[in-house]
Amino acid sequence: MSPLINGFIIFSLTVTLLYFVGLLTFVNDHEENKCEMTYMFEYPQFVRISNKIDDKYPRYGLYAYSEGRLTEKTRNMFFDGIPVLFIPGNAGSHRQGRSLASVALRKALNSRTPFHFDYFLIDLNNELSGLNGALLADQLEYVNNSIYTVLDLYQNRKNPAKSVVLVGHSMGGIIAKRLVSNLGENSDLVPIVLGLATPHRRPPLQLDSFSYDFYKNIDTKNSSTTFVSITGGYNDFLVPSFLTNHPDSILNVVSTQIPRSWLPADHVCILWCKQSILAINRALVDSVDPKTKQISSDQTLRYRVFHHHLIHHSGINIRLLDSYSLSPNIKNQGEWIEPFGRQYSVQVPRLSSSPHFYMIRLLNQPQHQTLTVVALNLETVDWAFVCGAHIPRGNSRICEEFTHLTHLSEISPSSNYKRRSLTVDMHELMKNNTVWTHIVLRVLPTDEQVILNVDVYNTGDRKTLVNLPNLLSFKRQTIIEQTHEKAIHYELVLPNLYHLMQSYQLYVESIQCVNQFRHATASLIVPWGHQNQHKFFIDGDNKPMNVRLYSSRPQWASNQSAVIQLRLDPTCRYKISIQSSFIGVLSQLARFYSPLLIVNVAAVILVALNTQLKSLGQENDCCLFFTAVKEGAKPYYILTSVKLISRFLSFKPFVTYLAAPDWLIMSEEGTDFFLLPLLLYICSVGIVWLLGIFLSVSLVVCETTVHKFTLKFLAKTVSFTVSWSDYLMSALHKLPCIVATFLICLCVTTTGSLALCVGMVFYFMRLTQLSQDYIEELVWYYVKKIGKKLKKPNKDKDNNSINSGETPAHNAIFFHATLFLLWSILTVINVPSVLTWAHNFKFSTALKPDPAFYPGLVLSICALPLWQLDVPKIERRGYVELGKLIIVLAVASLIYAPISLFRLNFTLTSAIAFVTLHQLVAPNREIPETSRTEQPISYETIKAKLE
Repeated sequence: MSPLINGFIIFSLTVTLLYFVGLLTFVNDHEENKCEMTYMFEYPQFVRISNKIDDKYPRYGLYAYSEGRLTEKTRNMFFDGIPVLFIPGNAGSHRQGRSLASVALRKALNSRTPFHFDYFLIDLNNELSGLNGALLADQLEYVNNSIYTVLDLYQNRKNPAKSVVLVGHSMGGIIAKRLVSNLGENSDLVPIVLGLATPHRRPPLQLDSFSYDFYKNIDTKNSSTTFVSITGGYNDFLVPSFLTNHPDSILNVVSTQIPRSWLPADHVCILWCKQSILAINRALVDSVDPKTKQISSDQTLRYRVFHHHLIHHSGINIRLLDSYSLSPNIKNQGEWIEPFGRQYSVQVPRLSSSPHFYMIRLLNQPQHQTLTVVALNLETVDWAFVCGAHIPRGNSRICEEFTHLTHLSEISPSSNYKRRSLTVDMHELMKNNTVWTHIVLRVLPTDEQVILNVDVYNTGDRKTLVNLPNLLSFKRQTIIEQTHEKAIHYELVLPNLYHLMQSYQLYVESIQCVNQFRHATASLIVPWGHQNQHKFFIDGDNKPMNVRLYSSRPQWASNQSAVIQLRLDPTCRYKISIQSSFIGVLSQLARFYSPLLIVNVAAVILVALNTQLKSLGQENDCCLFFTAVKEGAKPYYILTSVKLISRFLSFKPFVTYLAAPDWLIMSEEGTDFFLLPLLLYICSVGIVWLLGIFLSVSLVVCETTVHKFTLKFLAKTVSFTVSWSDYLMSALHKLPCIVATFLICLCVTTTGSLALCVGMVFYFMRLTQLSQDYIEELVWYYVKKIGKKLKKPNKDKDNNSINSGETPAHNAIFFHATLFLLWSILTVINVPSVLTWAHNFKFSTALKPDPAFYPGLVLSICALPLWQLDVPKIERRGYVELGKLIIVLAVASLIYAPISLFRLNFTLTSAIAFVTLHQLVAPNREIPETSRTEQPISYETIKAKLE
């Protein structure tokens, strides 16, 4: 017998091991959750509101949020604010909207604004809408009716609301987007759609055609609605950030970019993270038109407001920004100081009685090109100006007329203290106005200790082009040996950082520090998306910064480069270095590509089935599953075919009339790369080999456990005793057609997924029975063989051939094991349907529509002959041709189902159906006499054991 393992399998297992290392790293790869909790100051109340279609959808509900003494007003259905409708997502609750609602309520009460927001929350029964797209149509209809129900509550008001803001979490954001798409010209009804952790491109797991069609019918290109998408970054394990980025959205932002937050958030935390919730509510408040006391109809204003609060916050009220183009009325009374040097720090005295003006001279010299200022604890709103110092005062000159620079500043990331920073090209200022001589920093009297860190430099000296180290280069590459003394600003340009698979570690090591306490910030700035990331290097924290992208660089941004901006502590000097992270690359592989392994595992099993069919056709013998994987699963031809056919089908004429290959979609998303198909396939070969080992061990070890569990389940379900259940199990083993008929009934009356689950359990029990027969006969065969050798040691070798005396049961167990694995994959893909059925069982005993109906029905019908008859029948003709058809299905799966997993339902169901039909109707062929005489004996033996 040939060995079960060779170099190809060893290589595949090595790649699989590396994948599991990456998976383990990915699971533990998240930052500490530093989000503050949002608290309710009074007990939250959810008041049920009657909806017109409650009778049609009794499992859903519409609620109004209120707190404390305001609840009575809500119960009386009195609403006079701006309506906001919260739509929960996958397995989400309407109660998850209480943080947004409570913060909005407190802000209105504390700020005493002439308007407020009324939050309405939809209860979607915690349904798995992210895994079962069949639920989306019902949810969409209920949300659509809820909008009009909410607006009806305002009809009798003096200034009735005419629009509703939609806030959707996860799949709730997709429902909101589809709703706006359906509104068409009436999209003004929804001025703002805010999606939190919403997969706008596609669901992470596309398990059914219903979700595919739901996404396909979304078209918001001509909508006047402002779409804002916020994602949580790498702490969100469920929805990768690149899936939340959609070109139709006006703003796509990662929570690590949001000013005064700068924190990642997991999939649920994004709903209660106080820092982000405050920013969202501020943006909604500033989006209100003061005249109408409703959301502004000016789409440009809404964009500016959200850009201000979520991307670039200068510390100025958004409604006052336009006035900063005018000359300010600044009194120049106070202390004017012009420090010497290009790098210095100023500590403004506490409790000073007069303003301080710090002057920085504009000089037409290379070393005076750019200014960076970082201000700590500065509460002064208008603090940066440019002016001409022409008025003499004492031994110096001061300014009389000023021009604003404050609007060019921003609130900077910080782990402690409030920091505001300003970077300005001083040479450009001199070109714009030759009268200007100084930049002035104004600090008003304050109780806090204010520190100004000033750095004047030549841009070329502080901007370094970094050639990133090789993937397999484990040596740390030094970028800057030692920073300039008192320097606070550096830029590292990374032109070769473009793909989300890349991962590096940046080290910022302090080598000379004057003070014990230090604070440096490294910010990865991505120009093609609002996905900045920040790392604080503070006392006792010398961990490197993970340099990686949330999404790959798009083609239109090919001339743009990611930049690491360093804001250093002027009391320290630093060494900057970078290192490739091989473990980080493995983690990225597991993070973004794990779902793609499902179709590759299925393809490898199909290829193994082809090898077994070929073996049956050519050698009248079904080879071992491991042998089939070892010999037949090599990627040379199948991956070449997939690549060439995918490229051919990606041309526009085919994409127009046929579905686009999934590899084209991945290329557009920026997730594809050259070796990806090979890596996924090789990894899947190792996974399939391990699955084969696991199945083999389970058949021997778990047979008794599964049998006892089934007996107890039957005893409880059918109200039988355990002994009666044992008799029933024996009968089912002898007459599996009863089980198959029962599965068909389950399909029709409940859900096809339940039939698949029950069928998989019974199939496993059938395999345990076949494995017992195989092991018994294998042991008996070797006992006889040893006895013959002892009696006749010189007998001809032909009599000792393993093929002539092969155990009778081996064809059946090898063949059925492969089909069982295909059945198992189909079951896993359709598990969401049975979960949905169980969740909604009290409302309906049958799941309609049922994504798993056809796979469940076809496999249940196929189970009749597969379990009742002795298969495989080696006398059947056409095994080789059937194997070629199976290969076609494997290639089709790899082309069209890596992302669209629901298409595996068609290919795998077809594979099992074709095999079943072949066993039933294929004509017989002439086979050698030895095989003809041996085969009936083997099946008679198995049949006798079953009886």
